[in-house]
Amino acid sequence: MKANAHWMLEDIGTLDHAAFTARLPAPTGNEFSLTFWYCATANRCKQVIVTITDTLEIYLENGDLIAVAYPDGESPLKLTLAAPAPGEWHHVAVIVGAVLWLAVDGDRSVACPLPAISIPLASGPTLRIGGYTDPAGGHFDYTFGRDQTGWVDAVCWYNRELTPTEAAPELSSFTDLPGVQINTHSDANGQVTCETVTAQPERFRLFLWDFGDQSSGIGARISHDYAFDGDYTIRLTAVMHDYRQITGEHPVSVQGAAARLPVTPVFVNGSEGYACYRIPSIVRAANGNLIAFAEGRVESCSDSTATIRLVCKHSRDHGQSWSPVQVVARNIVAGREYVVQNSAPVVDTVRGTGRMVVLYNKLEHSEWALAEGKGSSRICCMFSDDNGASWHGETDISTQVHRPAQWRVQRPTLGHALQLRSGRLVFAGVFTAGDRSVFQSQNYLFWSDDLGATWAMGAAAPHVGLNEAMAVELENGDVLLNSRAYQDEQPVGRRAVTIGRFAAGDTVAYEPTRFDAMLICPAVQASLIRYSTSQQAEYGGKSRLLFANPNHPNARYNLTVRLSYDEGQTWPVSKTVDPGPSAYSDLVIQADGQIGILYERGNQGGIAYTHFTLAWLTDGADSGGE
Repeated sequence: MKANAHWMLEDIGTLDHAAFTARLPAPTGNEFSLTFWYCATANRCKQVIVTITDTLEIYLENGDLIAVAYPDGESPLKLTLAAPAPGEWHHVAVIVGAVLWLAVDGDRSVACPLPAISIPLASGPTLRIGGYTDPAGGHFDYTFGRDQTGWVDAVCWYNRELTPTEAAPELSSFTDLPGVQINTHSDANGQVTCETVTAQPERFRLFLWDFGDQSSGIGARISHDYAFDGDYTIRLTAVMHDYRQITGEHPVSVQGAAARLPVTPVFVNGSEGYACYRIPSIVRAANGNLIAFAEGRVESCSDSTATIRLVCKHSRDHGQSWSPVQVVARNIVAGREYVVQNSAPVVDTVRGTGRMVVLYNKLEHSEWALAEGKGSSRICCMFSDDNGASWHGETDISTQVHRPAQWRVQRPTLGHALQLRSGRLVFAGVFTAGDRSVFQSQNYLFWSDDLGATWAMGAAAPHVGLNEAMAVELENGDVLLNSRAYQDEQPVGRRAVTIGRFAAGDTVAYEPTRFDAMLICPAVQASLIRYSTSQQAEYGGKSRLLFANPNHPNARYNLTVRLSYDEGQTWPVSKTVDPGPSAYSDLVIQADGQIGILYERGNQGGIAYTHFTLAWLTDGADSGGE
């Protein structure tokens, strides 16, 4: 019985970082069948295993295995079976025809009639394995497979209605379990090679590895590069052809990689009155203190949660400890509290005032609703003249930097803003025009020449699909914009780079946008900052730009910092800061010359801070002129 399409775990991957997607062959009718093997290794609130776009969803929730079909024009149909205990492989079959039929291991099943109106199957529907990914890309939250919580193998698609007998699994007659051992070899550069040893290799279908650092692999023999020195426990799951499995563990001590950086929690989810903190930004005050900002989300981590406040914390010891949460701004309309989002702080270091200016949005609707023309977004400005100890002078500057009649979504830089050598404060804005979606936004520049008293804005960069930009001043006076990018409303997978140039009459001209092949981006905000210029003899007379984001093609993992010596043309130096979950971030230069980064530990992991020297980043090749 040949499937019309099938995928093995070697094709799908271990799903710990991202979902797997594939186009299904065009169906010949409205009948189909889907079978697969799965192994759940943990229980979560909801773990979506397999979906077929607008047609079918199979997931685990609260100890149940659930299949939901979506008949065209009808209410969803839901089938539920008690899920087998996690830790073992199980076979699932779903048949869609005259009835919707769900079976586990061929011996437990449930069914219900389907209405006359058929299940909608567009030409070439999309199969997704491994759970939920946000439309914006990069999110991977309510998922099966994340952090090695499960695997899927032998996924088979049939363009017809199978019989229950045809859909049943084939089981082996073997009763014994062969032995498996693990051998490892470590080199001097932090690489570990793992190998399985068994007298009966033909009995095994898969060898799955958990390397103990939130990464995984597949194969009888596999090598893995560890980002940091330390002691790890490697776990092997050897899966036989009949889907029985053997597990084993092996300790390994890694040397020759980088020293692990100290990470300090700053905004801890579920603490100080907030369910979640997201969207970090950070600046160094004139007195050397670090001021970290975040969105304090009251109800949940969702971007559309009802109540969000702009909050901050202070550090007087280069990020080793942090003050309690301080509320900077709230949005209260007619006695009801709404949302403050998208903080963008900057400190005056040119004119000697030390004034701190922070911009943010006030809104009563989500950005998705705003893009549809519902409600409006306002942009406000607030000041601190005592290094962030207190805030005053909130001003709505929407009429100066926003075009509410033409634009719907509008927000400033996410992360710190920029002060030019002239003293001008520059923000890289984002907007959507007319009926365009949030994935069809554009960047533009707006600024203040009097430390936030008045504002002006320039023309938009012409490229459509750019948002969440950060800016840095180049040595020739141009402004480099580095943006999250979409094309045809899909993530590009690389950062977009646009050069803006101030001209006569405070107009802005832009060079054509390019996508930087070095700067991989899984659809997420990134951070950019200047460390030094070629005019600073105390820093060795070198131009240095720093860039940080999750260095992964499609998931928010592996936070990496890069270094450029040629004004962002190339990035020859890079190093992992955190190999685990990581999302939005912001860079800062501490008063002691070290490089700090405030970053999200995934979409729901809170916000932490770490710092390092230029010598650490370059393995001693560059100490910054010391």
